[in-house]
Formats: sequence, C-alpha cells, structure tokens
Amino acid sequence: MQENAGCGKMKIRKAKKGDFKEYLKLKREEEKDLSKRVNKRISYPKDNVLKKEFNKALSSKKSIILVVEENKELIGYLHGSYFRNPYNKGGYVEDIFVLKKFRRKGIANKLIRLFIRDLKKKKYDIIQLSANVKNKDAIKLYKKLNFELYHYDFKKKIK
Repeated sequence: MQENAGCGKMKIRKAKKGDFKEYLKLKREEEKDLSKRVNKRISYPKDNVLKKEFNKALSSKKSIILVVEENKELIGYLHGSYFRNPYNKGGYVEDIFVLKKFRRKGIANKLIRLFIRDLKKKKYDIIQLSANVKNKDAIKLYKKLNFELYHYDFKKKIK
C-alpha cells in the first residue's frame, strides 16, 4: 500500500523498521501536543518501550502503521489494529497524528480513508476510534467522515 497524498512530494506508505527514529520524534511531538490540549502533563512510555511496541506492530498481522512522508521526513502516521469478536470484525484506529504545520491539508482524512480501504479489502465491516473530548479538530474530522458517537468512556484517577 503506497499512495501519493496529493500534496507535492508527500506519500503515504506502510512503516518499516528504519522509520522508528522519525516515528519516535512524532510520538514525542504528539505527547507535547496532547499535554497542551488537555492542560495536563501527559507522559508516553520510554523510547525502548515505544520501540518494542513499534516493532511488534510491524511484525503482527493484527496491526498496521501507515506513515506520511514528505522529502524523506515523516510528518504523520496512523497506527491501526484489526479485531474479530462474535459480533463483528473490523479495525481500530489506535493512534493518529500529523505535525501541526501539516494539519488542515487532508492528511488525517487520507490516512483514515486508506485504513478503511484496507479493511474493506479484508471484508471487515466496522472501524472504530476514540478521541479526547478536548480535541475538537479531531472530533470535527470524524463527524465529517460519518463516524457516529456510540459510547462514552469514563475514567477516574484512584489515589
């Protein structure tokens, strides 16, 4: 799966092992971005844990990482997983991120559409994702793509 994103020298492709360094930069940028968005320090796992997670996703038939590349630099990604249960089979967008300066150019939209196309090829019938309630831009995108709200997740810090 490789596709030009329609924006100059931008292309979307499956991630490979050599992408980890650039992927890690994106994860750290995402960590800062999310912390700012929710007004609270968010900490992602250490580099070696993220590397293990990345390599596991690359080698698993139950995961996919799509990366967006411009001028040999990664500017965004989608990490998806596949699931089957007694009720349906589908995909879940574990994580999606695009660098701030590349947002509002249709990149996240394109990543999700490519993942959906992949799911259709596999004869899967559903795609799911979640968004932080403060991420208004993401929620707007998901509504534009005809996702519907069907579940609330609650959490409480236990002290």
